Amino acid sequence: MKKFLRDTLTTAAFAGMLVCVISMIPYNTVEANNYSYKSHYMDTHAGDIRVLLLGNSLFEYSFNPHVVGDSVFDLATSARYIHYDVELAKRYLPRMEHLECVIYPLGLPEGYKERFKGPCMRDHYRYMHLDPPDEWKHLAASVEWDQRFHYKNFQRGRLCDSLGYQSMGTGVTGGRGVIVIDSLSASLNEAYLVEMAKCCANRGVRFVVVTPPCNTSLMVWNEEEVQEMLAQMMESVNRQYPAEYISYLDDDRFQADSLYYDAEHLNHRGATLFAQQVKEDLGL
Repeated sequence: MKKFLRDTLTTAAFAGMLVCVISMIPYNTVEANNYSYKSHYMDTHAGDIRVLLLGNSLFEYSFNPHVVGDSVFDLATSARYIHYDVELAKRYLPRMEHLECVIYPLGLPEGYKERFKGPCMRDHYRYMHLDPPDEWKHLAASVEWDQRFHYKNFQRGRLCDSLGYQSMGTGVTGGRGVIVIDSLSASLNEAYLVEMAKCCANRGVRFVVVTPPCNTSLMVWNEEEVQEMLAQMMESVNRQYPAEYISYLDDDRFQADSLYYDAEHLNHRGATLFAQQVKEDLGL
């Protein structure tokens, strides 16, 4: 029994020493991942930004901000729920004295996938200090407990470049997509877009919503129904606050397979051409 207790105490002491040693290892939290880098960039460079990109992978991967210039920043993160874009706009717009334009990518009216909710909440809570939306409150407790036990993750690293863009390379996977319209999700998105438009209007900032192109040959969908729903959504938003809208959804200039990583995401070649077109159309 004494030997067991002695071995237990020795093991506990060794574990404690190991934790202390690990805690002393230098760790650059800014470079931990895209979330932490983008949060730090906004905290330190918000006043330098003229054009701000919000949204999800449709802008983090599929829009090359370097085409617009060095006064743009891509704050989008993959699989982000629109609630977090509104909260980021509320946080940073008051600090952005040179901001002229906010651009948001309005994707296809699908429901937000359940498998994305946990990672989305944890990463925004942990690295951007943003609380979950009200409609996800039933999941919030798991995020708070995860934060308490989280220490350092040495396996992850920043993948985006200095302007927040993460290139998908020039590869073409040919991944197909199936779109099933979710009217509840579309209604929630509309309410959030109104909030985003309000934030911009209060600061005198131009608010532009664009629907990026998709590869129609790889998409299984009712194209007319999708286009009509998106147009109606933006008409409703614009009746309340100024919001420009351009849809590139089935634009013939962006239908070549060589421009796509998968059905909904442009590769680097496509992201560059798309950014050039948006810059031209908006006069940026």
